[in-house]
Order: sequence, then structure tokens, then C-alpha cells
Amino acid sequence: MKRYVGFFFLSVSFLFLFNFSLLSGIQNVFSSVASAIAGGIPQKLPTLQAGPDGSANTQVEIELPPGKVVPSLSLSYNSNGGNTIVGMGWSLNGLPTVSRNPSLGINYNGNDS
Repeated sequence: MKRYVGFFFLSVSFLFLFNFSLLSGIQNVFSSVASAIAGGIPQKLPTLQAGPDGSANTQVEIELPPGKVVPSLSLSYNSNGGNTIVGMGWSLNGLPTVSRNPSLGINYNGNDS
């Protein structure tokens, strides 16, 4: 019986030491990945806010190179949002749109204005 108890404690001690060395190795990998990501992100990280209905909301500004006409683009996230072309809950802001007012009717001819 003493032999089994000794073997049990030796096994537990070995697993205990092995787990800590394994965890420190995993921690080193994640810290090196996190530092590489933090050094490689050219934009600031967005802040996550809670809406009055409990939804998570954030907005990510998209920096564009300088030019003659530069739109102000951003991605907005709402956890209650639906599926869009940029992903579930995401929407693309800053693109100009042209819309018609159909309240007076739409003429589908050359006089259409």
C-alpha cells in the first residue's frame, strides 16, 4: 500500500511540474504573438460600448491614403445587427448613395428626373 501511495504522489508531483512548464511555454507563445500583433496594427483598437438594449456596439475608422477625394469610411458593429455584405452585425459607413423619392411617382421615360 505504501508503494502505491508513493507512486501516486510521485505521479502527481510530476504532472504538477509538467503542467507549470507547459503553461509557461504556452504563455510565452501567446505573449510573443500578442506583441507581434500589437506592433503590427497601424490603427488604434476600437472601444466596445454597451447600447441601452444590451447590445455591443463599436466603430472602426478605416484610414485611407491621401488623395483628391477621400471618403470617410468606417465599419460599425452592432451585436443585434443582421447579416450584411461585410459580416454578421457589421455595416460599412461612408459610402455615398443616391436615392429616389417615389412619393410623386417614377416616370420610366426620357422625362424622368
